[in-house]
Amino acid sequence: MPQLLQGWTLQNRQYVPLQPNDRGWLWCESLELWLSTWHGPILQEQADWLRFYFPNEQLVLLPREREYERAKKAHEEVEKLRAKLRELGVDPDAV
Repeated sequence: MPQLLQGWTLQNRQYVPLQPNDRGWLWCESLELWLSTWHGPILQEQADWLRFYFPNEQLVLLPREREYERAKKAHEEVEKLRAKLRELGVDPDAV
């Protein structure tokens, strides 16, 4: 069973426990982000990590992950353009 997260927030000079949502995630009011665990590789180590999530529960990507996603999207766009050129009868390697 996954470890339940615990967190606190400072209110009126006292720490008050944060209440997890039904998924066990904690809301960080000051950052306006969720905090939860994520399982996967970071710096070539596969483990459970604490990660931030946007209000829509989408993972906040690390810089390396953002770079990978941009490169992947650029590659997909290039492949679409190459396919379109071939469709038009143009060899993309000859352009």
